[in-house]
Amino acid sequence: MKDEKDLEKRVFAEQVLLLFRQYVPAGLTGNIVSIIIAVVLWEQVPTGLLLGWLIALNISLLATHLLVWCYLRRGNNGETEIWYRRYVAAISFVAFSWASLAFFLRYNLPPLHQDVVIMMLVGVATSALVLAIPTLITYYIYLSLPMLFLTSWLVFQQQSALNWLGALAVMF
Repeated sequence: MKDEKDLEKRVFAEQVLLLFRQYVPAGLTGNIVSIIIAVVLWEQVPTGLLLGWLIALNISLLATHLLVWCYLRRGNNGETEIWYRRYVAAISFVAFSWASLAFFLRYNLPPLHQDVVIMMLVGVATSALVLAIPTLITYYIYLSLPMLFLTSWLVFQQQSALNWLGALAVMF
């Protein structure tokens, strides 16, 4: 029984280490992609809102980068559960920041710009596979927040194709 508990603790510690290691390239990519999205939407949405979103997202990404750096530098020192909770909290803020991108869809964006926002949110949700799969709770948080806002926007549109896309998003 004790050996089983020790094995579970070691496996969990490896899963948490994997979460932190996987964040490094994904987080840096997020910084770059957020700037590209801001450039694409610059003339389409109110600049103050766009800058607010960009700053909030990059603060959440930076905070998570710092958390990852501290963990990888120090190790978990037997505090795996604490580091895991910190990661879940940080990744939740990142996911919420990305999800808030869906609010720009209400600004009557041209179809191409809508497509960029929709594809970005689907891409963020898909990145949950990389960022969060070692533990289900992080996977669900990172997957559900971006898709929740996008799906609700799609379902309440006046175009049946977008409604059906929203219905498909609910199923997935």
